[in-house]
Amino acid sequence: MDILDNLKLYVDNLDANIDNVQTILEEIFSKSYQEQLSKLDNMNRAKFNIMMAYVIDTLLYVYLKTNGVPTKDHPIMKELDRVKKYFIKIQKLEKNDTKAKFKLDKDAAGRMIKNALNSEQKVKEEEIKKSVENLLNSVSEEVEKIKNGKGEGEGEKEEVAEKIVSSSKTKTKGKRKANSDSNATKTKKSKK
Repeated sequence: MDILDNLKLYVDNLDANIDNVQTILEEIFSKSYQEQLSKLDNMNRAKFNIMMAYVIDTLLYVYLKTNGVPTKDHPIMKELDRVKKYFIKIQKLEKNDTKAKFKLDKDAAGRMIKNALNSEQKVKEEEIKKSVENLLNSVSEEVEKIKNGKGEGEGEKEEVAEKIVSSSKTKTKGKRKANSDSNATKTKKSKK
């Protein structure tokens, strides 16, 4: 291949890329600028504006290059650098925005966990309160029986005292029923 063949390949490639760019730009410019911006949120508006500036600046740069104008010291280079800086700023904002969303999610998760733990603690406190009330009621009933003489004497008083002691121990350990049953059984066996 000689130089002319290489040049022809480059020109054909440039022509195909220009056709591609033209198709994309026709799609972008098919709607008015305001109409396109109205559908976007703030971040996407900024991206759209920077993309449009970059497209225009790049097309001008390509135009200057194809016409043989030296671009090294041309103002278009400063404009392209300015637009690139805005691209970088938007990327940083997007990263920070993503981090902020994760932080908010962590905070929300923390609040949900605290609420769940508090509700479990409230349920446990209510269970303990009910257990204590039931214990007090049963003790009151037993005391009334003893006062009214319906009890069988000293053996029953000891059994009531044993129930009170075993119940209070098991409430704090969360094993009230199992321990009170075993203590009551032990008391009955020791009497026999």
